[in-house]
Amino acid sequence: MFYMWNRWSERECETVFGEMSHHLWDKWCSYAEDTVFGAAERFYAALSDNNRKKLVDRACLCYDGRRNLPVDECKEK
Repeated sequence: MFYMWNRWSERECETVFGEMSHHLWDKWCSYAEDTVFGAAERFYAALSDNNRKKLVDRACLCYDGRRNLPVDECKEK
């Protein structure tokens, strides 16, 4: 959840989900429309297993508990 609270943006959504990003960004916005509290949890719960894996893999790349990469360094090499 740290990743979702601190890094989640439309650009991150595009990076994680590619072609599906527009649909999933709209879904995110619908969960966060009234309040952002609980939006990350609801969004994650609504994802398919494959999309959950993509999100978790990206979160681990950006923040793995031992380091906190600057946003510009949060990309695969």
